[in-house]
Order: sequence, then structure tokens, then C-alpha cells
Amino acid sequence: MNILLTGGTGFIGYNIAQKISKVDKIFLIKRAKSQNKKLTKNIKIINYSNINDLNKKLKKIKVDLVIHAATHYSKKHNYNDLEKFSNSNILFGNIILENLDKMKVKKFINFSTVWEDYDSLKENPYNLYSAYKLAFSKIINFYKKAFNKIKFYELMISDTFGRNDERIKIINVLKKNYKKDKITMIILLTQII
Repeated sequence: MNILLTGGTGFIGYNIAQKISKVDKIFLIKRAKSQNKKLTKNIKIINYSNINDLNKKLKKIKVDLVIHAATHYSKKHNYNDLEKFSNSNILFGNIILENLDKMKVKKFINFSTVWEDYDSLKENPYNLYSAYKLAFSKIINFYKKAFNKIKFYELMISDTFGRNDERIKIINVLKKNYKKDKITMIILLTQII
């Protein structure tokens, strides 16, 4: 199977690429400026410099499945995040959606966040990041109607952690503090382990 993967330099996308490239051919879309990680051999990197360049390159490939894991994340945004949110969470994905038919895609999987429905309230974004993810979900709904032969899936992620994960997560903090014989303090009274 030929698979187009976005977000391959991020935690989720990178781990997906490492697993599925053992049996499938992967086209990994990567901004020319984004970081390089060691990838397996069955991955073809598609570097792009701007949206027009990306659009041209997408028209030239044929894939069965798109896994869209790319995002720009910020729990608390600042002014500098606005353009990154728009480009990464809306425009980039929209260019891929626009080319689904030309790429002969059969399935499209989008990774999103449970923060779109904060406090279990439908369409109640927790922060600006989740508002952008919610907006992209609405854009996907348009393409579901336009490309009714393509199957669309949305995976709502709460949190991630995995092998070789070096991000500041509770498991890593606990391991680090245990090795240093240091007590881990939980400050919020609502958190329970």
C-alpha cells in the first residue's frame, strides 16, 4: 500500500512511520526547514518550500491512504503562534484535502484532540489550538461530501507517551526523580496518580 504521511518529524507521525514503513511504501511530507530524524529505508521524503510547491508535488503521487498527523501545538498561545496555527492546522491539511481525488486516495485519517470537546461538551475548545483543530474538522466535513467515495476517519487523541519519548511527561519526570532519589511533588490538588 502507498501511504502519504504528514507530521513524520513529530512524536506520533515519526512512530507511525517507523512501524508502517516495514510493510508499506511511505511518502512523508516535510517542510524543507523541519528537523531531520533517522527514518527507515522504505520512506520517500517529499520536501516542499511553499504551498504552491506542495500542491504541485501532491498532484504527481498516487496513494491509497493519507495519515494526517501534522500539527502546530501550543497549550497557551501567543501572537507568534497565530500564523503557525493557521498554516499547520488549516492551510497545510486543506491543500492535501484538495488533492485527494488527484492522488486517488481511498482513505483519509486525521489526528485531532479531545480538547475540541472540553469538559465533555461538544465543540467546546479548551484553547486556541483546539479551536483550530475543530475548524479543520469542519473543513473535512465539506470534503466528505465532495469526495463521497473516500472514507474519512478522525482519531481524537488525549495524550501520548511511548518508548524513547524524551518529552517532559509525568513518566519521564518520575523516572528522572527516582534515579536522583528526589521526591516528585504534584501541585494541583485535582491530579491523582
